[in-house]
Amino acid sequence: MYLSFKRLAFLFLIIFAVLMVGVVVFRVFWTAPGDRCEADGGWYDIQTRTCATPIYIPDITGREPGESREAASRRNANELVQLERQIAAREAARRQAIEQERARIREARKND
Repeated sequence: MYLSFKRLAFLFLIIFAVLMVGVVVFRVFWTAPGDRCEADGGWYDIQTRTCATPIYIPDITGREPGESREAASRRNANELVQLERQIAAREAARRQAIEQERARIREARKND
């Protein structure tokens, strides 16, 4: 088959058209959804073509915005210390109440 200039030009035109269709399909189905997702404030994964909503890290960790891990750890440790002190104070008050009740019962038995 002899390739004339007309046939060669037509062949290159067909190849160019197929490549352009491929570029348009890639743009429409892969990258355009990513642009829309990112415009809405999401994160787009091009491999799975999913749009994900970012999660604010302080919502997960419970830290205050801008608070370092060390400061959050100290704050949590101080909260635990306060809780332990409250429990210890309740236990001491309970033991004291028990001892007072025992002393009252001993006194009542002595007087009988």
